[in-house]
Amino acid sequence: MGGFSLVHWLIFAVAAVLLFGNWLAKVARSLARSFREFKNRMRDFEGDVRRLAQLRRSRVRRPSDMPYRLFRLQHEVAMRKLWKKFVWTPKFWAMLGILGCISGAYFQRVASNGCGLWCLGLVFLGAAYLEQHEYWPG
Repeated sequence: MGGFSLVHWLIFAVAAVLLFGNWLAKVARSLARSFREFKNRMRDFEGDVRRLAQLRRSRVRRPSDMPYRLFRLQHEVAMRKLWKKFVWTPKFWAMLGILGCISGAYFQRVASNGCGLWCLGLVFLGAAYLEQHEYWPG
């Protein structure tokens, strides 16, 4: 009672194929093409990573000696490491606070509604101060 049996599911499947058969075939072909393209791109990416590892082993450090894609990949990895070091540090909070104060001053002058940004900037500067001096409990 209330549940679907195998016969119900078969009737539903036949109706779906009759109504959407042509469209479902197009969708299936598109999904297969997308999956093949994804596999090709992953293979290319893995090849790039292998080439980057080989370049690192051979001590190549000049960007002119490596292809642009590999240089960009190495640059992205380095930037990600720097970002992880920077985020949630006192410098990060201070940067957000200064940005909030500057944008608050701008909007206060231009549209007379920068008060919220001023307050947010001061909160971030306060968080930076507290983080720097380790006043957080715990």
